[in-house]
Amino acid sequence: MSFLVPIIAQAHHQYGANRTELTAKALYLSCVMQYPLYGTTMFPVTYRGYWSYGNALTLGVNCDGIMLIKNDDKFVLNEFRYQEIESILLDPSDSFITITLQRHLNDNNHKCYVFETAQKNEIGSLIASYCPSLAGWLTESEAPQKKVKGQ
Repeated sequence: MSFLVPIIAQAHHQYGANRTELTAKALYLSCVMQYPLYGTTMFPVTYRGYWSYGNALTLGVNCDGIMLIKNDDKFVLNEFRYQEIESILLDPSDSFITITLQRHLNDNNHKCYVFETAQKNEIGSLIASYCPSLAGWLTESEAPQKKVKGQ
């Protein structure tokens, strides 16, 4: 990633020079928002299934849904919006996450994906923050408590 340093420095010089901080930030955001991985938190996972892309990949989580991303070139293999996901299960005794898709999706997609990752809990917490209805693995004691008026 050190090869990016001169590129970023040149971009700062070209686009940020002689501009106010707010203008420079707005220009920066207008540039990066166009990229498909903008706003996506990425986690290394191992796919526990068979397909032609290999088993090591990146699971991306953002406010719209989940992405399956190739490690080498960051190509987005699949994107699933939260409303396309039937359930997400975090194995309580192992490091597995199972994502089951709605039945009506395209026949070319797998209906179920199983991933192994050491960051299972971090991924689950992030998904739960974006889409609480998919957080079925949370027990009542782990769920965020809603404050009731008058307490």
